[in-house]
Amino acid sequence: MKVVQFLHGLSLGGAETLVKDYALFMKKAGVDVVVLCYEYQGSPWDHILEENGVRVTYIDRDIHCASFSRNLFVRIWRKILRTLYLRIFFCREKPDIVHFHLSLSKIVRGLGLPKDVRIFYTHHYNAYEWFASEKMRYDIDSMKYLVKHYDVQIIALNEEMRRTINEGFNINNTIILNNLWWDM
Repeated sequence: MKVVQFLHGLSLGGAETLVKDYALFMKKAGVDVVVLCYEYQGSPWDHILEENGVRVTYIDRDIHCASFSRNLFVRIWRKILRTLYLRIFFCREKPDIVHFHLSLSKIVRGLGLPKDVRIFYTHHYNAYEWFASEKMRYDIDSMKYLVKHYDVQIIALNEEMRRTINEGFNINNTIILNNLWWDM
């Protein structure tokens, strides 16, 4: 089994620490796990993961593109390169599971993953604010698409978050992280 853990970067935040813990746990269990990040952030998690045999891949470092620019041409070019990189990466890796974190559903939706790929999504912030935010509308619409067209398992951090997500997506299968973690 191959799992790709996908997030923005490996800073020292909660989502990033969770990804590190997931990856180390899966590696010990014999799972082929890869951590995929948009940008390199110089985290100590890089070394810990790599020392334990977990491959960490940084898109912006591999495509040699600055993570921020005010130049519109550079931003458009970086978006094109990232999209091509991601499509090639997932075509080459052929993961059984893609587990993404934070607001990457619009990116995951655009990957054109095969329908047999299982998708996990861990939600890390206030779900009520997520659904109420007009800025997050595209992220939510992309998540609705994923829920409708793929085998998706959403993971919440607490009961209130679980209820809000189930209501927002009209589903009843969101699980709470503690239940998942201790069951492993």
